Amino acid sequence: MKRAIFITIIVLITIAIFSFLGYKLQKNLVKNVPKNILIPNLRKSKSEVFKSLKLEEGRNIEQNKQSPAMYDYKKKQKFGSEYFTQSLLFDINNNTLYGLLYLNRYSQNSEEGYKEVMRLNKELNKQFGEPTTYSSAGNRIEKMPNYNDLVKSKNALHYLETWKVNDEVMVQLDMNYDTNNGIVVDVVYKLIPPILKNN
Repeated sequence: MKRAIFITIIVLITIAIFSFLGYKLQKNLVKNVPKNILIPNLRKSKSEVFKSLKLEEGRNIEQNKQSPAMYDYKKKQKFGSEYFTQSLLFDINNNTLYGLLYLNRYSQNSEEGYKEVMRLNKELNKQFGEPTTYSSAGNRIEKMPNYNDLVKSKNALHYLETWKVNDEVMVQLDMNYDTNNGIVVDVVYKLIPPILKNN
């Protein structure tokens, strides 16, 4: 009996440790993406970026079929608490890197997509502080209805929040919903457009 109780305690402690480590990993992934991947490679050419990140077109990354200036990692990457498609975003005019996109589709499980948006919103607030989204915007994530009310809508819905990472880079969290495709969640780290820098 005592042995069974002892084993149970050990198991519970182990689960708690791994849960804590998983939470720390989630935080680090969200925080370190711009620092480790994007910022060192900003404004570099495709060949320079691929060399820096040890990427080879056709082997571990491929050109997006709809957007020729976007390159998708062939293997989904862990981001937050889920696995997302990770993409490099290049300026179509000069072929230099300006952004990094994480995207996940929840066509079969919209509620999980909704929960992931709320988790990411909370974590991005912790990492980068007060959002820079226009306070008067009606489609802010912080003003988003609860899930049950959201899915009652017959119209396509779009909600977002933005944060400043540093003087050059911003991050934007988007959630799109419609009755046919469910929820799509994306997070994009990118150069701050000049028009926003001047505001």
